[in-house]
Amino acid sequence: MRKATPLRIYGVVVIVLKTTDNKYKMAQQKLKILIDNFAHSKGRSKLTVLDDLLSYIIGFFDPMGGKIDGWQYTKEDNAKFHEMMAEYFTELSEEIKSHDWCDLWGDLYMSLITSGDGKGQFFTPSNICEMMAEMTIDAESVKDKGVRTKFGERVTINDCACGSGRCLLAGASRVAKFTERKPYIVGEDLDAMCCKMTAINIAVHGWFGEVVCHDTLIEPNDMRLGYIINETMYPFPTNVPSIRKCGEPNTFLTCRIWNQKKAIAEKEKAESKSKAEAKKPSVPKEKKTPKYTQLSLF
Repeated sequence: MRKATPLRIYGVVVIVLKTTDNKYKMAQQKLKILIDNFAHSKGRSKLTVLDDLLSYIIGFFDPMGGKIDGWQYTKEDNAKFHEMMAEYFTELSEEIKSHDWCDLWGDLYMSLITSGDGKGQFFTPSNICEMMAEMTIDAESVKDKGVRTKFGERVTINDCACGSGRCLLAGASRVAKFTERKPYIVGEDLDAMCCKMTAINIAVHGWFGEVVCHDTLIEPNDMRLGYIINETMYPFPTNVPSIRKCGEPNTFLTCRIWNQKKAIAEKEKAESKSKAEAKKPSVPKEKKTPKYTQLSLF
């Protein structure tokens, strides 16, 4: 991981990203090689294999044990995915020993897109995530009981363009410094792969939360898919992570909030229109001149 080393030059604070652990890069390279080799053997892009690996891990954490949609791999291929998953858990367990949180997926994703794949997405550096968490979260901000969730009343952390979820992880770790009550994490993103990375990151770090794939800027009410994280750890702490895929919008706190905001906006719009019409000067109606006709006696 990287740590921010502040340097003061003529009164200006400069943040220097300093690599403090070469083992992290070496371990990450091992997982990348496994993905590269498998992608080459199957004639698929590395990002496609990464996306399928994320789906495999989510399926592994699914408490319902459902089938993975569109899965077209053989038993031999599944063994390779299991090997990649095991390598991920090994790297994560080593990294967590020396850091509060770790986003292996985001770093791996960015290393793959620099080699030619992907959409050119880059995520907020972990140092900046921690800095923002320190600037916005303190002991006073976590005193409130929070929002009512399916995991009880909890302080809620939301990122409406979460990427791989690293800002959420930094925020949750910051909250944990002031209270033992776990926060509720809400991740939202337009990219389905980003939602998968965030869901796994939340699950393996032991937080409660949800991840929703939708466009929070244009169509927040059009949910494409969603995940409920770590239901198996509440109300009794089991230390068994879970990720449950769900397509019902009302299940998700963020969807209910968006619907409430939409209802409020529509009500305000209707009231504004009604007031505008009431202010318009009334136009007197024209009197119609009666028309007379000649009656016939025969």
